[in-house]
Amino acid sequence: MPTSCDGGSRPAVSGRADAAARMDPIRRPWQPGCGRKAAHPNARFTTPARQCPAIAVAGWLANCEQIDTHYARFGNKLPQALRDELAALRRRLTVVVG
Repeated sequence: MPTSCDGGSRPAVSGRADAAARMDPIRRPWQPGCGRKAAHPNARFTTPARQCPAIAVAGWLANCEQIDTHYARFGNKLPQALRDELAALRRRLTVVVG
């Protein structure tokens, strides 16, 4: 396996066999041993929402078809119905501490 940084043109995918086709966060070819990091330092903060316990436990993702998405935002004003739905969602997700 080559250790230089002259790899391919596709982004890295976990578990992929063709090590020559990996890129770093700023789209430069990347190979193991080239001296640069393969992932962005903030990549640890990204995850699918379905893996977030605060959302998944509340059942919000399972029932998201219940939330009407036909609302439009005009300037900084949200329609009253959307504000009411967001307030209800916040009440369901509220955690009492103490």
